Parts: sequence; structure tokens; C-alpha cells
Amino acid sequence: MRATERLYLTAARDACVPEGSKDAAFLWAAPGDEVPDEAAARFGLVDGALPKAGAKSRKPAEDKERRAEGEDKARQAKEPGQPRAGDGGGLKIKTARKKE
Repeated sequence: MRATERLYLTAARDACVPEGSKDAAFLWAAPGDEVPDEAAARFGLVDGALPKAGAKSRKPAEDKERRAEGEDKARQAKEPGQPRAGDGGGLKIKTARKKE
């Protein structure tokens, strides 16, 4: 398959996005470049391009699963007596006291 539009990879190189996307980090293919069938299937390319906005994609289902896992963690952390997610580390700043 040949690319029919400029395609970019995200910084994590786990998704393919169109030109102009805020997530675009690396140029992956230009129009006319050969795209391996495995890569086309992985990124959901159709006729050398990403599906249009109205087309269904497998990515949202994966996001919903990740979001559901994250919500469970957030709920657990909100229970009384439980530490919040992210506590236990980070920079602690003490205020300076005036010497008199």
C-alpha cells in the first residue's frame, strides 16, 4: 500500500496521526511512500490514509478500558484513610523563617 497523505507518529510512536495534529512528533510517511501491510493494519490505514473522523476506530475502545482502570484507582484513593494517588513523593518546600 502507498501512503496518500503525510502521516506522523506520536512521541511514544504508538499511534499514527494526520498532518496538523497536536500529537504529531515524527514524520512517518509522505504521499507515495510504501507502507507495509502490517503497519497499515496496526494503525488502521484505509487506502493509504487514516480513516475520516466519522469512521469507526479501534482506539476509543482501548481508551475506555484504560479510563475505567484509572477511575477505579481514583475511587480507591478517595476512600477515607487511604492515601491519594501520587502522594508519597515529590518536592516538599519549607517556608523560610525570619531570624530576629
